[in-house]
Amino acid sequence: MTLLTWNAQMKLGIAALDDQHKQLIDLLNQLHMAVQLNTDTFAIKHEFARLMDFIDQHTDYEENLLQNINNHLDDVDQHALNSYFFTQIASIQASLHKGEAVITPDIVRFVAHRIYHHIQHDNKHKTNMLLNNHDAIEKITPTTVTLSASEEHLNSVLYETETRFKELAENISALIWITNKDHLPIFCNQFWYQCFQLTPNEITRENWLHKIHPDDRVLVLQTYLQASQNKTKLILEYRLLDEEHHERWIVETTMPRLTITGEFLGLMGCGMDITLQKHAQQQLQHTNKQLKQAIARQEHVLQATLTRLENNEEAQLQLDHQLKEAQSLLLQAGKMASIGQLVAGVAHEINNPLGYIHSNLASLKEYIESMTPLFALVDTLLLALPSNHPAVNAYQQFAKQINLTYIREDVEDLVRESIEGAIRTKKIVQDLRDFSHFEQPEWALFDIEAGLDATLNIANNELKYKADIFKHYAGLEPLLCLGSQLNQVFLNLLINAAQAIEDKGEIHLRTGRLLDDWVWIEIEDTGIGIPEEIQKKIFEPFFTTKPIGKGTGLGLSLSMHIVQLHQGRIEVTSTPNKGTRFRVYLPINTTPLTR
Repeated sequence: MTLLTWNAQMKLGIAALDDQHKQLIDLLNQLHMAVQLNTDTFAIKHEFARLMDFIDQHTDYEENLLQNINNHLDDVDQHALNSYFFTQIASIQASLHKGEAVITPDIVRFVAHRIYHHIQHDNKHKTNMLLNNHDAIEKITPTTVTLSASEEHLNSVLYETETRFKELAENISALIWITNKDHLPIFCNQFWYQCFQLTPNEITRENWLHKIHPDDRVLVLQTYLQASQNKTKLILEYRLLDEEHHERWIVETTMPRLTITGEFLGLMGCGMDITLQKHAQQQLQHTNKQLKQAIARQEHVLQATLTRLENNEEAQLQLDHQLKEAQSLLLQAGKMASIGQLVAGVAHEINNPLGYIHSNLASLKEYIESMTPLFALVDTLLLALPSNHPAVNAYQQFAKQINLTYIREDVEDLVRESIEGAIRTKKIVQDLRDFSHFEQPEWALFDIEAGLDATLNIANNELKYKADIFKHYAGLEPLLCLGSQLNQVFLNLLINAAQAIEDKGEIHLRTGRLLDDWVWIEIEDTGIGIPEEIQKKIFEPFFTTKPIGKGTGLGLSLSMHIVQLHQGRIEVTSTPNKGTRFRVYLPINTTPLTR
């Protein structure tokens, strides 16, 4: 956010003058930064006054140099930054003292123009003359800007904060931008320029709008306006459109920048490129559509076969064979549908954002811990000052206003809880990956109780509002089985248990051994129960008591098929209005079977 940059072309070859000119540019850039970031009025006036005081001292120094050189008094009379310039500055300072004016970007640019002209033009013709009069130069003590310890520290912190922000913004694959209260951009990172295919010199309202998809322009403008007026954070999705009409999807969080008193300073936003996720969603929808069509065709074939071969023994055998094939297909289709629905909720490129979120939180934790000695130093400095010192009173008022004590105590807990949340999210994603591993299942040792826990995480959204979960595990040893298919059985039974509870109830998960040959897994709910006349039908294919469109009647049928594949059995005990208990028995020593 610099306005002028000190470089070799500005040097005159006189060390004292060059040092002062560099200090002039540093003070100018600090004023420019304060104005661009809409710092409070007192701070801006302070920066302006420091710059003007140094200009006066610098002018006196140059005049004293010229007065020590014989035959050059005419240059002394002509020397000044500019009479018009001083007239305008005096007017501005007078208005500032009266509270009638503010420092605007135009004023800062005016001062910058005069400083640049002074260094590059006013001083050039005096350089040779001064270089030949070293004695005159050495007689005058150069003016320097002296800063208090607190000012030096604040400037250092401000510079370090801006540097870290720029480094972070320029090294992540996210769109970062900031505007002032007039909605003019004061910062855009390189990824923003890359996505919008613009350069810093090309940023105008027209060029920016031209890059947004015509159908999304009104939405974007209205969202920014709403965020400005309501001073609230908003999230929107929109598309960018390049010259070849290629769409690029962006999801963006926009939030206002406010002073402590709530004054609007501008907007800032952070966006992510979600084009790949959008394409994946479209592909998933297309695949689901094809899958439904294939299932519909298969069901049509099965229905036609049932009608044509109903009373024929040979036809019955053929139907049984086709039904087994359909069960296998529907088992995979049901699994894909379940995973597709769950994945839709975590489709926003979890792995990459989660990685740098966890990393950034760890770094933030270190930064906060490293600032603890700073707070202790501030407390020590305050104790060293008289209790009625203005700085002490100002600090105490500010600390009370922002509740500094609470913030210092709470910030570490906030970071720690955020890190724990990131770790928990990673565990959920891992459970989802383990649960959905379905390709070519193989018989292997599987931890039944760990499978129950993973399935609970996957079904958490269905369970958390309906039931309290109670686990009573016996500590079973790993079992030779098809783990991913048993997870499907557990998921079907857990979802059925949740759906059987009308308001709020309980679900109990138990495991145990029967003699030395069997293990059992039990899922019991406190739901509405199953009438006795229906209990004999619940494992029949396509039988369901749910409304049309809410169930296929295949969940328990497929669960029974998977348990039988393991040479096990399912027992059900139910009492209307009290609940239902499903117990799955599995042999410990199983000979692996195929379908």
